[in-house]
Amino acid sequence: MSIEITKEEAARRQIELAIDLFIQDKDPIPVHTFTRAGFDILQDLAAKREADSILKSAVVSIKEDKRTEFWKLLRAPSTFLNMPTGIPIVF
Repeated sequence: MSIEITKEEAARRQIELAIDLFIQDKDPIPVHTFTRAGFDILQDLAAKREADSILKSAVVSIKEDKRTEFWKLLRAPSTFLNMPTGIPIVF
């Protein structure tokens, strides 16, 4: 089977699937994986269009001294899934 798909459609499908899995209280690992994959595609598309992402624009509302902590917490699940560490994480 082969399909023709745009990056926007791929991101939409991944994020919609993540939302469906989340609402159904399914395994959080694929929820994070699909969410991050879709988010990364949208970030790449925004960068190519020289546009800020919604998330990057929203971060300005976070106190400056808390932004590093915010990004660290936001990236924790995908960092954990991509790094070969034996340290467990709570999802």
